[in-house]
Amino acid sequence: MRDPGCQKMTRRPRPRLALVKRSPVLITESADEFGVLHDTLRDDYKPHGPIDEFKVEEIAALIWENRRYRRAKTVIINSAYRQALKNLLERVCREPGESISDTEIEEDTEELAHQWFGNDQNAKQRILEALAHFGLDKHAIEAEAMRIRAAELEQFDRLLASIEWRLDKALRSFAEWRGVLERSLRETADRVIEGDVVALNKASKNPSPELA
Repeated sequence: MRDPGCQKMTRRPRPRLALVKRSPVLITESADEFGVLHDTLRDDYKPHGPIDEFKVEEIAALIWENRRYRRAKTVIINSAYRQALKNLLERVCREPGESISDTEIEEDTEELAHQWFGNDQNAKQRILEALAHFGLDKHAIEAEAMRIRAAELEQFDRLLASIEWRLDKALRSFAEWRGVLERSLRETADRVIEGDVVALNKASKNPSPELA
């Protein structure tokens, strides 16, 4: 006879673990654009089941991070353009024997740099002529900007190399899981990274001033 004090115990269903990663989208980025990237990968990789979905989500996040660091490298160089132009002007505008710290030169180059980025065509022409006198052109400005930001760019190159390694590892893992060729997965990832599949980096509403 069953003990009346015993209660029939019912098992509560165990909650399922959600195999969905947190969104990798920063507050300055577009969740819609990441959604397009993710949907593009899903259409091409055709995941079956939660494990496949998780792996595609991981690959999408790594591609998104890859594009972010590439974009940031460009911003880092652009942020040094004003100082780069000023540095070049201080060199080409000096008379023999004059110091870079000469007050008049300092003020003149600062004003010319300001006018360049203010899209003053006369100032741009003067600067290009001054650079041309020394066999230089506007590309000398980007070279100087890269020199100024060399340490930061080196750090970003290491970060990009790390992301590429993680992306290759994720693609290899997915290929082994699905029994497909890793090369085909990599080709799709590369097309997305380079923007051949979807344009994720839309033009800014406030683009940087043109260099010429």
